[in-house]
Amino acid sequence: MKPWLPLAMLPAALLLAGSQEPGTVSGPIENARTFAATGKWLVEPKVVDGYFAQAGDNPWQVALVLPGNDASSRILFCGGSLVAPRTVLTAAHCVDRGTPATALDVVVGATNLALDGKRLKVALIHLHPDYVSATQGSDVAILELGDDATPLGKVIPLIAAGDLTADAPGTNVKVTGWGATSSGSGPVRDLRAVDLRIMSNKQCNDPVAYGGAIGASMVCAAYKRTGKDSCQGDSGGPLTGVVRGSRAQIGVVSWGEGCALPDKFGVYARLTALPWAQRCVADRTLC
Repeated sequence: MKPWLPLAMLPAALLLAGSQEPGTVSGPIENARTFAATGKWLVEPKVVDGYFAQAGDNPWQVALVLPGNDASSRILFCGGSLVAPRTVLTAAHCVDRGTPATALDVVVGATNLALDGKRLKVALIHLHPDYVSATQGSDVAILELGDDATPLGKVIPLIAAGDLTADAPGTNVKVTGWGATSSGSGPVRDLRAVDLRIMSNKQCNDPVAYGGAIGASMVCAAYKRTGKDSCQGDSGGPLTGVVRGSRAQIGVVSWGEGCALPDKFGVYARLTALPWAQRCVADRTLC
């Protein structure tokens, strides 16, 4: 779940609500557990002013949910993308704090999260070695799945590290995710999408925006000054663009201040600056 600002900045009493043991799972999982127990989200998950995604348009999209079986409710806490047959890319803050692989399942092949797709178990979790918190950058993680996901999903290629044309300012991009569309409601079950444009880090670091907080491993995206955005429920999901005629992933939903506020753009992990992700996908010994 996208930390707006990061859940680590919320009061400890709220963060520990729904947690079995303090510090053993990520903030987004704690939040989802609180929803399962009380029916209330600590923060609201949503794609702001987006549209319903068409079935089959984003076959790499996956949902990170609380563990269970396919007969149980799918309680979403983050998104992710299928980047190899048994590999999911997500945000590190979705699975940090020593989160065990047994604390989550991955749903693949879903557009309607209540009806479509299949749960898969997670075997291993790898955090970027430089990750400390979402606001400090390197907010990416790799999940190793217990089974091949390609019978239900499709792998999306990751943009090559150093390909500066893929995430240049003004580039059209898309974010997808599940979540509420109005204040106080829970996640919707149908995948939604929002079209945005890459902003320059200089603009994102303006004093009226983030005042120098945006580092080299981050990239901002927005629609004009406000009105459309990703938000909490979209954390870990893919930021994609058309690269040489095909969709490729260029970022991971990470953090931001508020949702669709003027000059407070959504912040994403910049994959062109994080070659670790591609190395880890290709060779687990490099994770």
